[in-house]
Amino acid sequence: MIFDLDEDFIEKELEDEDIPWIGKIVAEGVSGMVFNILDEIDLQFEFQDDHRLKIMVEVFGEENVEYARWYIDSKGALVLDDDDDDDDVWLFEGKKLVAFDRDHGRLERQPVYLERVR
Repeated sequence: MIFDLDEDFIEKELEDEDIPWIGKIVAEGVSGMVFNILDEIDLQFEFQDDHRLKIMVEVFGEENVEYARWYIDSKGALVLDDDDDDDDVWLFEGKKLVAFDRDHGRLERQPVYLERVR
C-alpha cells in the first residue's frame, strides 16, 4: 500500500469544518512527523481465493497479521470489508488500485493506492 500524501492534501483535509480548532492545531504541528512515520510502515495485502484478505503490517520492525474480507460490488469496485464501512472502494487506474471514498453517490479519489509487489 502506498500513501501518496502531500502538504496540499493535508491542508485540504484541515479545511474540513467538522474538525475542531484544537484538532487542526495539533494536525498542523504533527504533519511533518506523519511523513516520517509513514516511511516506516510496510503494509501488504494478500487477496486469497476464499474472499479472505490477509493484511501484513510491519511498523518499526514489529510485524502483525490480521484478516478481513474482500468482494467486488455490483458496480465492479473492490470493497475491503474490515470494519463494515463500505464507503471506501478501490478502482483500477492503469496498474494501480486506487482508493476512493463514496460521498452521496460521488467518488472522491484518496491519496492511497495499491501496487502489485509479486
